[in-house]
Amino acid sequence: MSDSNYKISDNGMIDIHLGTIRLRDIYPGIDERPVLPLSFETREDEISYSTSCGTVSLRLRTDRVGTKASDKCRECLIISSAVECSDGFHDFEPLASAVVTGADHIYVQGFGMEGPSGYYRLDDTMRMSYGLIGLVCNESAAVIFTTDHSRYISSFSVFRMKGMYSERALLTAGIDLEGTAAGRIEMPDLYILTGKDLTDCLAGAAEIIADKMNARTGMPPAFHWCSWYYHYENLSQEILNSFMADLKEEPVDFRYIQIDAGYTAHIGDWLRFNHRYPGGLKAAAASIIDSGYAAGIWIAPFLIGDGSDTFTEHPDWVIRDPDGRPHVVFRSYTEPKIWGNTDNDYYILDMTHPGACKYIRDVFRAYRDWGFTLYKIDFILWGMVDTSAVIRDDNTVTSTEILRRTLSLIREETGDDSYLLASIAPFMPCLGYADGMRIASDMGAQWTEGAFGPANLLQELPYDNYFNNIFWQNDPDSIILRDFGSHLTEDETWSIALLQALSGGIITTSDPVCRLSADRRKLLDFIKPGSERVKAVFPLLTDETSEEILITHNLIDWNLLFILNPTDHPIRICHRMDELFGNEAFFQYRFDWNGGDVAASVKSEIFTDTLAPHSSVLLFLTEMPMTEKPSNLWCRNKC
Repeated sequence: MSDSNYKISDNGMIDIHLGTIRLRDIYPGIDERPVLPLSFETREDEISYSTSCGTVSLRLRTDRVGTKASDKCRECLIISSAVECSDGFHDFEPLASAVVTGADHIYVQGFGMEGPSGYYRLDDTMRMSYGLIGLVCNESAAVIFTTDHSRYISSFSVFRMKGMYSERALLTAGIDLEGTAAGRIEMPDLYILTGKDLTDCLAGAAEIIADKMNARTGMPPAFHWCSWYYHYENLSQEILNSFMADLKEEPVDFRYIQIDAGYTAHIGDWLRFNHRYPGGLKAAAASIIDSGYAAGIWIAPFLIGDGSDTFTEHPDWVIRDPDGRPHVVFRSYTEPKIWGNTDNDYYILDMTHPGACKYIRDVFRAYRDWGFTLYKIDFILWGMVDTSAVIRDDNTVTSTEILRRTLSLIREETGDDSYLLASIAPFMPCLGYADGMRIASDMGAQWTEGAFGPANLLQELPYDNYFNNIFWQNDPDSIILRDFGSHLTEDETWSIALLQALSGGIITTSDPVCRLSADRRKLLDFIKPGSERVKAVFPLLTDETSEEILITHNLIDWNLLFILNPTDHPIRICHRMDELFGNEAFFQYRFDWNGGDVAASVKSEIFTDTLAPHSSVLLFLTEMPMTEKPSNLWCRNKC
């Protein structure tokens, strides 16, 4: 990319050439409308627009961008912008209604957990993307992104507008200031990275963003037990003691044992415990630590119930609507009552209030003093309320700034060695604080199309893979292993467990592992993560003709090929080894979880089969024939 790839026209519009893809007729915008300049001035690579409400300036340049994690530099077009507006404004668009030509597909990134993220045909559907967006054609790809997510949310919208005689695709890139702008504002830079392959461009963008935001990827692969997806709010000290005793008899190499919701009578009373924990969380943590495991705890620091002592004693600690009433984020009036609590309305703690900040600091300080080192911080997204729409103690800061100040406070109290797992959270604002991130909705013990089925997991896991182990370690959700209290078939259990494990994400389960059958215990040992983080490859990410999900890994002891049929009908599959791995032929060992200990390999250049609905196949690919059945995905010997 060179300076010839962009042009400032005589009318002040900007054209950008990205290989085959082009963005043209670009003006910046304020509050979702292109500026109508009274005049403009250009000098070299900068253009300044004078408008009725102030001045907008854009500067375009190309630069080679490197990262600390890689010696590879990537050439990017960088657009810097600044606004000085006397009337104030809510949001700014460096690119407002840019006409897109040459692209026929787009990649969109969801705001946070559950997305929706995906690869779509560029049509008349309005699609939103957050943090970055990809434009794709047969010959090339371009990813547009911001690297600074410390103050504002960056978003993109794209759709194809059809008129009576013509149609055109329009792209807008926006920065949400939530009405906090005053005086001259330097906006986050907009980067454009081009290449031949979308996957490579996404990975390159992720590396640059992670570098700028000091992403945390130094923690070992997570492997833990979480109480929620079996006991839900019913875990008690008595049940926990029994579970820890079982683990002493039949140990599992979990790093953390994490207590989930259910330890308080009201959400928000984080230091006042209910009848299930007569000794409080200090005793609960001790029972875990004394058994040789690290202790983890669930908490939703932004939430506060209307029946809590905290709200009763400090009603000024919550965000309020413009009419002065507490801002209700969630209601639970009927059965079943969420978390078993009696609260009806749930409010948002105002983390700009000094008293609320001190309270949350005291909570996390106490938890750390009691020995907790993993913190599942839930419902973060509900704290992301547009400042212009509510009343806070301080209405000069954005919801992103408040979130990051809160995470910084939590990190200060819990220590750099603690593991912060973000859940129901916006992705980009958590960079630099989160060690793990939930990416998909809750997976229950059944394969259904609706809630608690795998549909969202199957969608999000491949399309959020580009930042796994670059931003943090992705958390697909807890793995259902049990062969009791489950409607998953044997094939479905193995398919979902292998998919989640092979994604390279967090491995967690809530099942009472000492009650598992011998085969399901072997499955847990089989998917246990190794000592090093791994990066999955999804070769069919942009293939619209294939129905299967395919994952590959290149490992020291072997290569792995996993193919899953997520549909409700049989599908015929056929894949060449040279296209997937560069080698014409491997010895293929098809893993059989019901077979014996002997492995029989067949050398072939292709793999072909018909997969039944919800079933999968796992191949170990080696240069020499395998004779022994692997006991773990990641290495020949115990990892």
